[in-house]
Amino acid sequence: MSQSIRRKRSGDNFTIISNDFLRDENLSLKAKGLLSYIMSLPDDWKIYFEELTEHSTDGERSTRSAWKELETQGYARTTKILDEKKNFKEWVKEVSDFKIADCGFADVQFADVQNVELLKTNNTKD
Repeated sequence: MSQSIRRKRSGDNFTIISNDFLRDENLSLKAKGLLSYIMSLPDDWKIYFEELTEHSTDGERSTRSAWKELETQGYARTTKILDEKKNFKEWVKEVSDFKIADCGFADVQFADVQNVELLKTNNTKD
């Protein structure tokens, strides 16, 4: 019987990540790969798209697309940081190998909206 999965055994140059996001069928392989790569970086590493693209054959647009997918599925979040005078300071990007609860609000789906004919009951003409 042949071995179908081969792993390099290493003492300290490895990353332990959750299988939850790797097995999430709502994520593309591109998004799973990006999240896996980011999870291999130090905890205090600041996420910059330009930096990420330097370590991959994907361009910045592809990386941003994967990031957007991670945000949509709840594994990433981008927060706008303001200074004391409410001026823009920076964007902070966060990722997790589990879904991040965003603000404690439940997910809201778009309601089925229809155009309804309005009845005009205030006639001023005689």
